[in-house]
Amino acid sequence: MKQFLLGLALLLMSATVALAQRSVVGKVTDDQGEPLIGASVISPGASSGAATDINGTFKISVPSNATLLKISYTGYLTQEVALTGESSYNVVTLPRFKK
Repeated sequence: MKQFLLGLALLLMSATVALAQRSVVGKVTDDQGEPLIGASVISPGASSGAATDINGTFKISVPSNATLLKISYTGYLTQEVALTGESSYNVVTLPRFKK
């Protein structure tokens, strides 16, 4: 009986952690409006990240208390985006060096 209750408690705690996440979507483009394919999108403290697809779009699950997204792409400046109550973000990144 004690093992059953312990298992139930662990299940409820992990369900609470899973529910304490929210989904954030967005698009990453360069300063010319072109999508950046394969840009890295992470939220510090989150257990996973995402990469942008062929259209520059991403979807990532972040903890409900997350306050920041970091977007990086080779040859471009790393962007830090403050998370507000929004669920969708459009991010423009600038080249590290001017062409």
